[in-house]
Amino acid sequence: MNDLFQFSKKKIFFIILAGLLLRIITAIGNYGFLAVDDYTILFFSIPAQVASGFEGIDLTGSKEVRSILPEKVIQISANLAWKLGLIDPLNQVQFVFIVLGFFSILIPIYIYKLFNFLERKEEAVIGALLGSFFWILPFISTRALIEVMSAPFLLISAYHFIKYIKKDSKIDLLIAILFVTIAAMFRFQSGFSAFIIPLYILLNKKWKDIPIMCLGFIICFFFSGLPDFIWRGTFHSSLIAYIQYNLKNSSNYGTSPFYSYIPTMILITLPPSLFSLYKNFNWKEKFIDLKTTFYFFLIFFVLHSIIPHKEERFLIPILPLFLVLLTPLIHYLYYDLRAYKRLIYFFIMNVIFLTLLAIDTIQHNTIGVVRWLYKNENIKSVTIYEDSMNVIPMSYAIRGNLGISYMTKLDFDRLNSTNCEDIIVIRQDYYKEINKLLFNKKLIYTSKTSILERILIQTNPRANKRRNSIDLYQDKSCN
Repeated sequence: MNDLFQFSKKKIFFIILAGLLLRIITAIGNYGFLAVDDYTILFFSIPAQVASGFEGIDLTGSKEVRSILPEKVIQISANLAWKLGLIDPLNQVQFVFIVLGFFSILIPIYIYKLFNFLERKEEAVIGALLGSFFWILPFISTRALIEVMSAPFLLISAYHFIKYIKKDSKIDLLIAILFVTIAAMFRFQSGFSAFIIPLYILLNKKWKDIPIMCLGFIICFFFSGLPDFIWRGTFHSSLIAYIQYNLKNSSNYGTSPFYSYIPTMILITLPPSLFSLYKNFNWKEKFIDLKTTFYFFLIFFVLHSIIPHKEERFLIPILPLFLVLLTPLIHYLYYDLRAYKRLIYFFIMNVIFLTLLAIDTIQHNTIGVVRWLYKNENIKSVTIYEDSMNVIPMSYAIRGNLGISYMTKLDFDRLNSTNCEDIIVIRQDYYKEINKLLFNKKLIYTSKTSILERILIQTNPRANKRRNSIDLYQDKSCN
């Protein structure tokens, strides 16, 4: 059993190849979006053959406060899908997710390269396995989120910074600066980790490296502003707009305690899998070569914890770094503690969640409604009850000239309409309060939510009510 993580290049190749295939399967099998940002980026690029999927719908927020680079990645990928003959917007979404999956395969590659460079062969295998199959990674790494696009480049920067430290390689210092800049071009806050580079150089009195470092940052700052200049006409316009927007509006998004992210990181590890006293675990020996990776992780984590507004997706850029830091712990549990039962539990839970996230579409309740409208062009208007659909994911369909209106319980007399070109959208958690008013309506379609979201609804119905399945109703007289 001790040969399970024995190193071989052939084993690494098949692990990474399997990780790529899993990402492709997940991109096709789970075509849901993860967050509103994800959906809005898709909206501006998909369907590629039209300006927008629906007409007359205003989006919240502004594109200008986001870097232009993520939008261009999605736009180019969507246009390529269209030119390849993928006319259905759903297929374009899946193609974009596959492209992002190819991006994210850099994660297991560079976790492997990091430990292989440090000549820690067994950990190189464990790291490649985590980067390829860690339960949440294939799903989130195929979503059109700016955090997702940033994550591989932050890991690559950390890898080259370790090489710079170990080899005193000025080239690796410049490469580390380049890739942390690219990470920040996708997600501005990923630039927090860049502070570690000058801090390390100053604290270790590497005075000769300061001019090279400064030159690297100046050049990268210049080139990172060029996309905005080319496409928006102003140097670093999105960064400036982002800072100004957050100074004025950051308090409008709600606040969370500074410790909110700690439970999140613990839950990600599928507890109690890695819980241990770690007796005789030589922390210094195991982490001395990973200390800058830890600092990359720590400064990002601490600064995001200080910022009042928190969302779990904000942590995605440091998830690969987190997997690097988990690798020595798993190695210890397997080889030293021989905690096989605990690791088997971790494996089983990982496989369950990995499978569900690969084949069961998140946000299918809203996506299913849009897909139904795509296939039923005879429907010309939609009436949404209360907040039954907070987000209308128009990227998944082509439907122009579709009227959308909203109503409350007080407006229920509007349901007396016998217009067969109209449907009423009602989320199932509202059914009890209005079911008696539906006597002259018939249920024509139910857009069901995913299995994982049903579990979330059961654990906390109030917080997850938006995840409930959605019913479509029409007048009984309609065929």
